[in-house]
Amino acid sequence: MYHKSKGLQFLLNAFGAIPLSQNPYDFSWMDQVKNELQKGHKVLLFPEAHFIPNDDLSTFYSSYVQIALDTKAPILPLYTNGCYGFPKRNRVMIGVPMDITSLTQKEKSEHDKRHVGNDLVRTRILTLRNATHRREKASWFSFQNLGQDLARIGLYCHSWIWFRLKLEHREDKQYLKKEGDYIIVSNHTHFREPLILIRLFWRRRVFVLTADVVFGIPKEKKLRAFALRHIGCIKIVRGTMDLAAIHACSHILQSGRPLIVFPEGHIQRDETLSGFRDGAALIAARNQSPILPIYLKYPQHWWGRVHVTFGPLLPPPESNTMKSIQATTKEVMQSLQTLESKAKENA
Repeated sequence: MYHKSKGLQFLLNAFGAIPLSQNPYDFSWMDQVKNELQKGHKVLLFPEAHFIPNDDLSTFYSSYVQIALDTKAPILPLYTNGCYGFPKRNRVMIGVPMDITSLTQKEKSEHDKRHVGNDLVRTRILTLRNATHRREKASWFSFQNLGQDLARIGLYCHSWIWFRLKLEHREDKQYLKKEGDYIIVSNHTHFREPLILIRLFWRRRVFVLTADVVFGIPKEKKLRAFALRHIGCIKIVRGTMDLAAIHACSHILQSGRPLIVFPEGHIQRDETLSGFRDGAALIAARNQSPILPIYLKYPQHWWGRVHVTFGPLLPPPESNTMKSIQATTKEVMQSLQTLESKAKENA
């Protein structure tokens, strides 16, 4: 862009642009940035290094962290939603300055300092992005979500015939009206859990991460797949790193919607809590979304009520490292086990 024309080059120089070479081994621009910072000037850097049209903040390059470590300059995270067309308004969210030197002082090698610092900055910008999306008002009606809206209203109207719910604590009603994005995790002992949770959060457009086997064979179960997609089910292929499903979940959370994930990954017929997978924590770390644990206890008789116990809202993982993600998964499992014990005591 800098060398396309002399006129554009003149304008970029007037705005104080620093040319960045396409050669990945040319780091001369870093020296120019350090000189400007030493003069007391502010420098604007884009860690993605290129345009991201779909607002995906998954890849940050750590060169700016090395500059901050060498110059001891603070990093000011900033997020903008990129809405520049009329009549939409461009929203800008500015975070708190970060002292990367002090935040990474526990790390020994320079490589670890860059990696941890880059992860911290990305996490902070993700938090700003989620806060920006929460402030944007979601439309109360759209033809695209008509099937999902009719399904959740229908589930609510017929819930007294199919299943009746009972909240263990009155103060748990605050979670039913909670706005913004969060991940709902629950025990999975029956195929009814997704329907119960959709009925429970009928005021919101809730999406469910659903295994591919539920959708059936595409050529034979077209109607089933069509119905599942339109009530808010997201297809994920078991046993693989399904990036398409992860991106779809990220898009839902970034738009301020709740997402239901069953951390066990399948129905536990013996009603035990075991074999928790890292999918919920991974999605939470990617989008910095909190996690809401819920335990469902079925009655002994068909005319009884399903007891619903809410756990405290869990924060997302501190970073995208496997250690942090696995720690959050363990925390989710312990929370659900605690809710299970309470539900059995109250039964």
